[in-house]
Amino acid sequence: MIKKSVSYDNIAFMVDQLAERVKIDYDYIIGIGRGGLIPATMLGYKLNKKVLTFGVNTYNDQVQEDNFVIYQQPEILKSKSSYLVVDDICDSGNTFSIFKKLYGHNTHHSFEYASLFVKDKSSHMVDYYGFSVPEKTWLVFPWE
Repeated sequence: MIKKSVSYDNIAFMVDQLAERVKIDYDYIIGIGRGGLIPATMLGYKLNKKVLTFGVNTYNDQVQEDNFVIYQQPEILKSKSSYLVVDDICDSGNTFSIFKKLYGHNTHHSFEYASLFVKDKSSHMVDYYGFSVPEKTWLVFPWE
């Protein structure tokens, strides 16, 4: 596994790029805790949107597990709303899949997905992303 560090300057650049690519005027942004909270907040400022959180733990150290723990759920409003769900990286797509299973069936809302980075095999899981990285790369974010 190759480790690569990502700087805050890289994050700020990618958030700017994502903000320019977003085509929908979302009602809310949902940050995936923990890694997606900072990019979601930065994007929320850029797009002038409120940020909600969805906390789920799918990793044990650097190993993604089949079991997951949801520790915070966003309050999804009853009126029709649109959401952009944001994470730092889409590795296997498992986190976004969990979210989609829990909320994707809700016909009152629309969801799209964004990630700063995607692994090559998971780029189809998101609507927007910054950069694709090889499968054997472990990114170290400044908030870790």
